Amino acid sequence: MTASARYLSQALDWLTKAIPGWRLHGHLVLAHMKQAQGDGDGARQAMETARQLAIESDTELDDVLVEAHTARLSLAQGDLGAALRWAQARRASAVSAAGSPAKDAEALIRSELMIEIERAMLARVYVANDQAGEALTILKPLLEAAAQARTLGLLKT
Repeated sequence: MTASARYLSQALDWLTKAIPGWRLHGHLVLAHMKQAQGDGDGARQAMETARQLAIESDTELDDVLVEAHTARLSLAQGDLGAALRWAQARRASAVSAAGSPAKDAEALIRSELMIEIERAMLARVYVANDQAGEALTILKPLLEAAAQARTLGLLKT
């Protein structure tokens, strides 16, 4: 086990005890770490654990987050078809939700952060599919908002 895997394992143990709600995020990180180490099966297993945690949390926010990370993992594993299917399913909601005022609990869950995550992932999928124009269309509102706020939000990562 590499040092990074040991540290992440410790962090997951601590998260489970201290802040159970963050356990899902730990498994998302674990999935990407496993993929970076060439362990595709381990990555898929960690993503499945994250998916189960999202189901248990019963919030749309966690479901959308896991699905976006699953699409990213699909790209990393060379499965462009799976990523494109996710993009096709999510594009309409990511585009129509942008700029909508938060009116109730559901609108709060579909926060600007989630819209940003979805749009950034959609752009990755479109770039991987040689659709740079579509990626720019998706990113343009985020870039304009970032310029106004003088921040790059999640786009800096």
